[in-house]
Amino acid sequence: MNGPPSIRSASTDCSRESGSILIYVMWILVLISGLALQLTSASRVVTLNQSAGAKQLKTQMQIESAIQFAQYNIMIGSWQDRSFDFFLNEQKLSIEVINESGFISIYDLQDKDLKNAFKRVDLGPETVDALAAAFGEDEDQVRFNSFDELLRLDGIDVHHLARLVPVISIYHQDAINPQHSPAEVLMLLDGVDQYRVRKLMEAVDQEERWQLRNELVDIISRREDELSHDDSDYYRIRITLDGDRYRVILRADRRLKGFKTLLVEPVL
Repeated sequence: MNGPPSIRSASTDCSRESGSILIYVMWILVLISGLALQLTSASRVVTLNQSAGAKQLKTQMQIESAIQFAQYNIMIGSWQDRSFDFFLNEQKLSIEVINESGFISIYDLQDKDLKNAFKRVDLGPETVDALAAAFGEDEDQVRFNSFDELLRLDGIDVHHLARLVPVISIYHQDAINPQHSPAEVLMLLDGVDQYRVRKLMEAVDQEERWQLRNELVDIISRREDELSHDDSDYYRIRITLDGDRYRVILRADRRLKGFKTLLVEPVL
């Protein structure tokens, strides 16, 4: 005859059931912890992405503000031989405007100044040959739309390009106008007074800068090579934002009295 289950048997069953429930609860806790960790990680990624996006948007807005400021100073004629330095949203901002006619056009391969520029960046004759081949017989039909297109030519790499871009122009097609040339371009021109160029680079007073530039232009104008005295419709804006540098190319539409932004790129 079977009697009632013993107390020990009931306790054992109860212990087994409790152990199963405990294991089950622990598995649930592990799953919840895993989900929580994933959610936390995802939240951090979203926060970082939002932060990066906000920073990028802020930079874009500051660059756009700098471009608008440059356009205003071009319109009122207050830009040459000046550097505008101020703080924007607690970030140091520097703006410099240069008319593109002050740079050496890349389209006249016989130009002495362009040859000096090539020599400055250690470009050999094969590069000139590659350019001549790219231009073909009708140079007027060949135009570069961006500086990066020069990398397609034999003999030019990113290191050459980084040193070449500050002195050459792919937008200006005519002879150089030294009245607008930055110091690094003036240094390359035949017949230039290097001492005066260095003084121009060091000068702080605006009137002194204008005087030095006029003296330099007078000296350069005595050479036999053709020079231009006309302004270009293109302007190069150099923007420095908390140490990061950007290059902007504007084209002025004199008929509509407005500007079109052709290029905005970081300077590496």
